Amino acid sequence: MGGNGIDDVFACQRDTGTDTVNVKDTYNPMDQSSRGNAIDSDQSGITTVSSSFTNGRISCSFTRTIAGQNVTEDRNLDEAAYVLLAYGNTRGAANSALMGGHVGRVPSGTTMTLTEEGTPPPEDSGPSGSFSIGDNCNIDTCTAYSRWIGGDSEVVTFELSTSESGWVAIGVSADQRMGSNGIDDVFACQRDSTDGNVIHVKDNYNPQDQTARSNRIDSSQNGTAVISTRFENGRIYCRFTRTIQVQKEAEDRPLDVASFVLLAAGSARGGANSALMGGHSGRRFT
Repeated sequence: MGGNGIDDVFACQRDTGTDTVNVKDTYNPMDQSSRGNAIDSDQSGITTVSSSFTNGRISCSFTRTIAGQNVTEDRNLDEAAYVLLAYGNTRGAANSALMGGHVGRVPSGTTMTLTEEGTPPPEDSGPSGSFSIGDNCNIDTCTAYSRWIGGDSEVVTFELSTSESGWVAIGVSADQRMGSNGIDDVFACQRDSTDGNVIHVKDNYNPQDQTARSNRIDSSQNGTAVISTRFENGRIYCRFTRTIQVQKEAEDRPLDVASFVLLAAGSARGGANSALMGGHSGRRFT
């Protein structure tokens, strides 16, 4: 680590004074002799999905962009590399880098490419489901397509696509009317108003007993983490995770309660912070 090129180190470390677990993007500088790591000057490439210290164990889930944010501090994740796993007992603050000596370390025997598809999980690895607008179609052919995968104790993974030119969204609702009975969550993927190749993943909600039947942007997007987005062959594709538990009761619906699932798509485009996605040209609920 650090003897031949920039090496990335993604760490989850208990805070010095509390049980908060900090997710950090750090690196080992090239040809460094002290063999200590340094904190990245830019943490924007890494997004925390969840973290906890429970029953004496540190747990964390996060995403990292494939392309590095800084060539002197990051390694691209689509390059073949050795993967090393280490752990230790030193705690540190959110902006600290030196994690202390490791108690154990295990390197991979060969180089690996993290973006290449590995062995898929078994079908029964967790609760899952799919829902679409269109018959006998798939993620590449349906007017709108949705799929969700559970099995994680803290997050659900969603995958959406549509042939509509503006947006696709999946909603979880207490009823089939989105907003008439309790807070209803709406997870949307929408093309940018200016750059149609940019897809924004948004956590929105429909307020309770609202009459305009429009949705609003969540004040906190912390519970949603983007995995991938693209606009390809005239279709919107996106993949993201959402925490099971709510970030804010007035804007989120827990994902571990029974709900109706609604899928919709439309042609209106919008910015990263906009909420109103325009009328939908297709809608289906279960």
